[in-house]
Amino acid sequence: MIKTITQNELETKFFKIIKAYLDQIRLTNLAKDYVELNLILIKMLSNLTSANVLWSRNKIYDSFVVLRSAFESFVLFEYLKTFPKYTDEYILDAEISRFKIYFGYYKHGFMEIAELTDSYLKLKSEAQKKLNLKINSSTNILEFNLSKLEGKLRSLPPLNQKVERMIKELLKKDEADIKELELFSLAGYRINSQFSHGDLYSIIDAFVTSDKSKLNEKIYENIKECFRQSVYIIAYSMEAITELLNIDNTLKQVVWDKIIQFYDYLGYDTKKMFADRIPNKPNIIDIYNFDLRNSIYSI
Repeated sequence: MIKTITQNELETKFFKIIKAYLDQIRLTNLAKDYVELNLILIKMLSNLTSANVLWSRNKIYDSFVVLRSAFESFVLFEYLKTFPKYTDEYILDAEISRFKIYFGYYKHGFMEIAELTDSYLKLKSEAQKKLNLKINSSTNILEFNLSKLEGKLRSLPPLNQKVERMIKELLKKDEADIKELELFSLAGYRINSQFSHGDLYSIIDAFVTSDKSKLNEKIYENIKECFRQSVYIIAYSMEAITELLNIDNTLKQVVWDKIIQFYDYLGYDTKKMFADRIPNKPNIIDIYNFDLRNSIYSI
């Protein structure tokens, strides 16, 4: 049997997954009780949607770059959910990161010292205390050594950029939604980082095809890998939310129904793949390794 996979269907069916996720989230108290986590989740799902638009149009290289961003947001979400005491650090880092941008404007002549001073005074007291800058009592203007301040700002990377640290600390926790984090960080973060940073062989893999007869096969495999990475992020973030909010499995069941429909569209034998169980806590490793049924596809 020959089945054609189209750009329109890839996008439409994936959007249904994301919409189902968002619709269910709106029925919870996540946005009310966990403002920062809700915003991170929205950003993560937006990344996945953008990545889908790219890989549906065979812009695989760029989709892996965006998927890396989604994975980083997923790690941050998991970290703040698991270690809520660091939420204040996350917020404080955002304040300091904004000041770093203004400092860059000042350094390159796009902002006056009075404007930089004003931006500093608008920071929360905790951020001012961490930066510990002096203001001249006579002029009410910041006083600092340019190179020393630049060095100090470099020494204050924000929490959301400490992906390796967050992964390492999360792996110490024995929880269902993070148990395979190390394995998936290989694809979602480390390998995808090679695409982000312009690794030579990643460029070759993405853009060079020696055997033109296998082009469609390569495109198909790339689409499957992008979807696998997306499913991991969606599945385990749902596990995290279900645990955090202590809600029933409705969220997971509704979204998994859409995921299974997408797997079916890609040609997986979903009846065998999921057997007779409802994927309340699916083994994503099994899903990753599941073989396709014997069908012929065209892209």
